[in-house]
Amino acid sequence: MIEIIPAIIANTPEELRNAIAKLEGKTKRASVDIMDGIFVPAKTVGPQEILDIKTDLKLEAHLMVQDPENWVPKLLETDIESISIQIESEGDIKKLLQEIKDSRKKRRLVLNPDTEIDSAIPYLDLINAIQFMTVYPGKYGAPFVEKIIPKIKEFHSRYPDIPIAVDGGVNPETAPKLVTAGASILISGSYIIQSANIEEAINNLQSAY
Repeated sequence: MIEIIPAIIANTPEELRNAIAKLEGKTKRASVDIMDGIFVPAKTVGPQEILDIKTDLKLEAHLMVQDPENWVPKLLETDIESISIQIESEGDIKKLLQEIKDSRKKRRLVLNPDTEIDSAIPYLDLINAIQFMTVYPGKYGAPFVEKIIPKIKEFHSRYPDIPIAVDGGVNPETAPKLVTAGASILISGSYIIQSANIEEAINNLQSAY
């Protein structure tokens, strides 16, 4: 079963509320990107804005921040179901993943396009899924990075029991390649959020593979 998760990039609380409102009733969950303006150039809403949101959607947080140790404790106070951490971040990633695990929230380790698979090996026993960025992160609409496909295939071949999420440039053209390579969680930002018809966009992804 392939899971489709819309991704939200919101610069203000109002943008976050509007995106959540667009998705309610059309999907069960959404991923909120949290950027600090350092790890990536963009800066977005943070844990407090998520804490203030009232929604029936199950929310995930993707931390694109330099120092996740300053952010994870705040997210553990929210209703967030899952927290994704970039392996390229600073600090003790293993300790953070253990803290998230101890809080009974789900964990994903995220690899940017140029990061090698082997760097993730020390953390595999602490995560629920691996996540490959299929764009260079930081904004909606970034171009799809084709070289990720063989990397996903290799990881799936080596670790077939670990679910693979992909994030970035996911649309009806790229989705079949990603699923064939081994991805089972498709996180799609601009294709869904900026669509005039959210349900149709999600259905297009579901029927693409």
